Amino acid sequence: METKDFSSSKLVTDYFAALKDKGLQLPDFSREIGRNGYYPGQTFHAIGLVIVPATDTLPTPYIGVETTEGVTLSVKSLMGLSSIRGYQLEGSYPSEFLTKEGEKATEQIEAAVINGFRFDEAFQPSTRNFLDFVAECEASKFFEDKTITYLGTVVRPFVAKKPSNPSFSEQYKEGFARCITAKLWSVK
Repeated sequence: METKDFSSSKLVTDYFAALKDKGLQLPDFSREIGRNGYYPGQTFHAIGLVIVPATDTLPTPYIGVETTEGVTLSVKSLMGLSSIRGYQLEGSYPSEFLTKEGEKATEQIEAAVINGFRFDEAFQPSTRNFLDFVAECEASKFFEDKTITYLGTVVRPFVAKKPSNPSFSEQYKEGFARCITAKLWSVK
């Protein structure tokens, strides 16, 4: 993946250095990874941007928003979606995968949003390019003193048309029921 010059952004260049220090390449920012334990309507008070370093349990550093609650929220997660077309706002959906032993297993993925949810309240970044957005936020101190509210998780169920890439953390086969999840946030 080719990257443009981010030398004017100390945060982005420090992030590149943290990745290089761990022998890692720039992640694919088009994929959302992981889940959280936040509940719809939970609020956080932003302090500013930080780089969360890699650890034994966190193999890849990431850029987050530090909060007064002691939680660091992933900037990638805060960027949300430009549209929720095809996503479900409530309900439980099966997501099938292969265990380490190669057995088929199913996990139920929950969609839940705040009461009275309106998509126009979901945060929309100035650009969908992750690194451009981070550089803009750093320059403008965008996240400082903001209130961030978790609006919930939406789910887009689908049937896999081909098997997973071997590099994916969760393996599946063609025909498996799968789910794409996205977290939605308001930033004010």
